[in-house]
Amino acid sequence: MRFALSLVVASGVLACGNPAPIDSGTATGGSSGSTVGLGGSGSTGGSGASSSAGSGSGSSSGAGTTGALGTTSASGTSGASGSTSGSGSTSGSAGSTTGGLPQVPDPTQPGPYHVISATAEITDSTTSDTFPVLYDYPITNPLSDAGAPPPQGCPIVLFAHGFLMDASAYETYANHLASFGYVVVLPNYYDANTILSMSNDVAYMQDVVTGLTFATGGLPQSDPAVTPLVSATGPVGISGHSLGGKLAILAIEQNRGLFKASIDFDPIDDTSCGANCPSVLPGLGGLGVPTAFLGETTDSSGFGACAPTAENFQAFYAAAGSPSLLGTVPAAGSASFVDNQSNCGVGCSLCSAGNAGPTLSLAHGLMVAFYERHLRNKTGYDAWLATAGSVGSLARSTWVTPGTATFSSK
Repeated sequence: MRFALSLVVASGVLACGNPAPIDSGTATGGSSGSTVGLGGSGSTGGSGASSSAGSGSGSSSGAGTTGALGTTSASGTSGASGSTSGSGSTSGSAGSTTGGLPQVPDPTQPGPYHVISATAEITDSTTSDTFPVLYDYPITNPLSDAGAPPPQGCPIVLFAHGFLMDASAYETYANHLASFGYVVVLPNYYDANTILSMSNDVAYMQDVVTGLTFATGGLPQSDPAVTPLVSATGPVGISGHSLGGKLAILAIEQNRGLFKASIDFDPIDDTSCGANCPSVLPGLGGLGVPTAFLGETTDSSGFGACAPTAENFQAFYAAAGSPSLLGTVPAAGSASFVDNQSNCGVGCSLCSAGNAGPTLSLAHGLMVAFYERHLRNKTGYDAWLATAGSVGSLARSTWVTPGTATFSSK
């Protein structure tokens, strides 16, 4: 049913290579600031600079051997085409290992990079739609991350919001993934968050894909701070929630070879708007990329069901070829997958709230594990996934044993 929901660190250096240590303490940037740690306080100051016209502020935090925690923010402007504004946060995560698999950082905890969150207004030349994009990208702080690698090859992930939703409802997904060294773009695709709009999934999908052109520097409004981080031929993933999950699969089907993997959250294959909303299920078997579908069954039946059984995440998994993962969250509703249910409008009010806290933590962690495995080929993350019918040991202990989720795979 078409209700479906779909840091700035002063003088920061961009990076996507091996993570460098995170700083401890709290600082605010601008003309003046202050630093506060658990063991004392001090003062610092400085000005930040962004490479697009606009302003930014943000935060970073990490647990160090001294036990200090804190946040960092700065602001700055410059005169590039387009406009941006942003804020961000990051904190370090502990590593984990099991069996004979390589040690990898815990995907449920924030990654090792500082993150900038920003916005820009872009235009899709195909649809002539003008709409905002939110985007998050990693940086290192030269004040604390000495010896950090130069900018290189960050994977790009597009994230499509749900119907009647806004891209900002998924900012925690972008921030969490970017802290592991990804550039994440959330296009606020044209008119999909307006209840009076005439639905057109093909046009929405095209707007979402334009987010990739933005990230790789192909638009006048592209951020020159982001472009050096990515490669035009590097790996790209695409995700979405509810209608956005359908758009992610539609994008792969209509842009063969462009995307390398997709994990989607409570996707809905709604076809109620006719020719402009084609089903993606028939093409899933020949998609040729790894997929994962995490969803719920609370909203699968009854009048006005947000995720009817015939169209829900289980239908996506059933139609998908291998490799594919199915995760079921028994305590979740469709609205459990958004950041803040109290501020997400009509979409959340029409769907079940469920248990949002554990659901979001699971979604964030599974997304990182999935993309680290399939875009960066880090085999250690098999312990956090389900592959070939077997559930990884860390996925089992973290999510299955406590009753947060069950998993299948093929």
